[in-house]
Amino acid sequence: MNAPAPRNREALARMQFDRRTLLRYAGVGAGSIGTAALLASCATNPSPTPSPDGGGGSAASGGQLRLGINGGTIGTQFDPHTAFDELHNFVAVAMYENVTQLNGRFELENLLAEEVVPNADGTEWTLRLRDGLEFHHGKTVTAEDVIFSYNRILDPAVGAIAAGLLAPIDEMKALDDRTVRFTMAKPHGWFDLALGDGSVQGIIPTDFDIENPVSTGPWAFVSHDPGKTAVWKRFENYHGQVAKADELVLQVLIDNDARVNALVSGQVDAITGVPGNQVERIRNGEGTDIISRESGQFQLFRVRTDSGPFADVRVRQALRMSLDRERINQVAYGNQGIVGSDVYGRFDPAYDASLVRERDIAGAKALIAEAGAEGLKAELATWPGFAEAAQIIVANAKEVGLDITFAEKDEATYFGGYLDWDFGVDSYGALSQITMAAQTDAAGAMNNGTHFSNAKYDELFEQASAAMTAEERLPFLQEMQKIQFDEGGNIIPIFRNTLMGVSDKTSGWVEEDKNGMSVWRGLNQVSVSA
Repeated sequence: MNAPAPRNREALARMQFDRRTLLRYAGVGAGSIGTAALLASCATNPSPTPSPDGGGGSAASGGQLRLGINGGTIGTQFDPHTAFDELHNFVAVAMYENVTQLNGRFELENLLAEEVVPNADGTEWTLRLRDGLEFHHGKTVTAEDVIFSYNRILDPAVGAIAAGLLAPIDEMKALDDRTVRFTMAKPHGWFDLALGDGSVQGIIPTDFDIENPVSTGPWAFVSHDPGKTAVWKRFENYHGQVAKADELVLQVLIDNDARVNALVSGQVDAITGVPGNQVERIRNGEGTDIISRESGQFQLFRVRTDSGPFADVRVRQALRMSLDRERINQVAYGNQGIVGSDVYGRFDPAYDASLVRERDIAGAKALIAEAGAEGLKAELATWPGFAEAAQIIVANAKEVGLDITFAEKDEATYFGGYLDWDFGVDSYGALSQITMAAQTDAAGAMNNGTHFSNAKYDELFEQASAAMTAEERLPFLQEMQKIQFDEGGNIIPIFRNTLMGVSDKTSGWVEEDKNGMSVWRGLNQVSVSA
């Protein structure tokens, strides 16, 4: 079976979320993960056997695990390839599975795959599935299901988030029931990572039905009352650790106070989206606690580099230099994070920690004066969930002579102009350097909200992509980071921890979550006592 024709493949490589595609999801909002956050994490050396963030375990303990989610509306659907709002994203992470994945230690490992191996120059890759994998409705997972899943992702009509990651595929062929050969359009040294860097490449059966979704994960779909609850049950034939709870109940609680009160009162066993100003209340409360796991996820503030008020690199750099990042961490994130310096990929081995952005008010003012930008006006547009950090950024910018106003939009408005805002936002998991570049900054990136374009950067990206080892890739990625640090439009003030409020009756939470997803993926390990 073949992938789309080459001309369609080239279109995919340049595909961006157009307004029509985004508006399909705008009405259902976006949570703390955001539109592309599920494309996350990086590492090398896949393990030969899967260990889904915790490995095998004991028998099920029973009962319900009730989780309050800060997102989801009447428009939410559980498509594995187009996750946008918080509930949808949660399901994509916790219920569907890729052939490979990044674990909580930020290491690439096989999950549904027995192996994913290239030829000498990366022009062909061979995927071998594990034997005996089963979908929730009893069908055995085969090579044809893999090809079906990836062709669906590559179909522009679907609007799949990971389409750009799979665009280098020229042909897919099932060699037998468990083996797929991928022919690439050009040498590709990190295809195994592309298949697992995030959670929007989930494998589904050829008879997939969006109204009754099935996958291979530890939880099987039961019911969905849109805008209210979704119920999942333990999948007894799961290939990894069978879930300890009988059921997982996801309850939509968008209001911060309502969500925290539901935890404190015992209506739910855990909540996502803990507000920074509620951390100590939950930590010190009777019967509640905070789970805070070091992570590389982040809320992104981004400015356009091609036009508008920030087209001059001096203005961009001045804005970056103005930020009081420690204050943002304290106020917006309850000190549950670490200061960033506008370069992504915190736990990527290629991350250049020597690139540090110091606050420099005098230097920022000098750049503003040099650019003749005193009093320059701009609007910072966000969707709900960014207010605390945004207000500090606005105040900091004023200190150096920029007149920025904060405007929180409803989701339909924000995503209607998603890639058009002069100063906008997004939210990401702990993405690798190479994956994030492919999605946001390199030529043809489908999610390029900064409209960044740099010929040298693109040349380095092509060299990094063709490199067959992490060691060969390293110098290209580090030079790309320096270009972004000096010229880019990304503002990453904080790498925030994975933060959840939990009941003392729960136990078994994943201890390591550097990729920002493992706590969710590890819900099968969580027990709830009576």
